[in-house]
Amino acid sequence: MQERADQLVRGVRELLRRESGYGCIAKDAADCRKSINCKKTGTCGLGVLRCVAVSAEDCRKSTGCAENGACDMEVGECRPTKAEHCTASSQCKLEKQCELKALARTCTDPNAKDDDDDDETSSTSSSSSSSGAGITYTCPSGCTYIGGGKCRCRRRR
Repeated sequence: MQERADQLVRGVRELLRRESGYGCIAKDAADCRKSINCKKTGTCGLGVLRCVAVSAEDCRKSTGCAENGACDMEVGECRPTKAEHCTASSQCKLEKQCELKALARTCTDPNAKDDDDDDETSSTSSSSSSSGAGITYTCPSGCTYIGGGKCRCRRRR
């Protein structure tokens, strides 16, 4: 009976790996702790067949904290939750994205024009999108999907 259960779990893992677009699926927390994403994004604990953030300490140790202010753990992800997370990031120094956008939990350029304020509409505008695990992310025109449900947009001058 246990052998059949193990075989079923392996089959589900393989199906999820193929369908989700992920190259691999973590088997246990040790896989997550050893992964490059643990160091980069703070996703060092095991969630449902994927690695997730499980502590603010892991987030603070990640390169994502230093780079884009993702220094606190919130709903399985590392995100900026305080203004000082943004102001201390290299993203602030290099791209002037120093202000915390509280609802989106991202650091933004306070002088950048909001997409909501953009009056330009074009049927030929391009957008970037990516899908994984049954979710499709679509970015506005002039933006590129960078992972984690986030888009990076070129600065308007």
